[in-house]
Amino acid sequence: REVAVQTAPRVATPPPSPGDPAKAAGRALTGSRLLVVGDSLSISLADVLERRLAKTPELAFARLGKVSSGLARPGFFDWEKHLAEMVQTNRPDTVVVMIGANDNKSLPLPSGKTAAFGTAAWSVEYRRRAARLVDIARAANPDVRIVWLGAPVMADPGLFRDMPVVNAALAEEMRRLPGCRFVDVWPVLAGPGGRYAEFLNPGTRLRAPDGVHLAPAGAARLADACLAALAEPARVMLSQNP
Repeated sequence: REVAVQTAPRVATPPPSPGDPAKAAGRALTGSRLLVVGDSLSISLADVLERRLAKTPELAFARLGKVSSGLARPGFFDWEKHLAEMVQTNRPDTVVVMIGANDNKSLPLPSGKTAAFGTAAWSVEYRRRAARLVDIARAANPDVRIVWLGAPVMADPGLFRDMPVVNAALAEEMRRLPGCRFVDVWPVLAGPGGRYAEFLNPGTRLRAPDGVHLAPAGAARLADACLAALAEPARVMLSQNP
């Protein structure tokens, strides 16, 4: 089991609610190997998943979270390299990915040109990078299923505008690839009308004061959405056509 050195706060998750989806996910994951990777939001997610799935029989749980990372800046943190190492070490059956919140940036292209964020060329290149991670995840096992969580609603107006662009590219690529599932978590953490919500109700904080990261209740809701996707039998996902 590997845990990345991290500076993002780890969350103390509340007890599971009645009808906890971890039970169904645990049945689907019994005897398997699960890898959770991603940016700082994935750290909170992995905290909850590791706790909720702790009693799953013969489940090998591995994780790697890197603050401020993404697909746009491999010079800062090369996800292709680090994912390849994690896959070689852990040989997962299922990989949960939460990468995208830091990727509203222009991308250099193989041609030497640069694709501005939000352009068609940017989408093509960003999807190529996401597909490359899927290929790496399946290097040791072509039947690995991928659950990729999108970026949640953000408080900052620029991020609020940009994250749907990132999510759209990821959703389109995951739909194209068999055995992959994109989980749209925007409605999971949004308030009325899809707007940013710091609180679920006056007494329940969903998000950290920075408007990006998750409070314990928000991390729990995010994990519930992930667990629901993990509960789907792998053979169903892998048999679906792109």
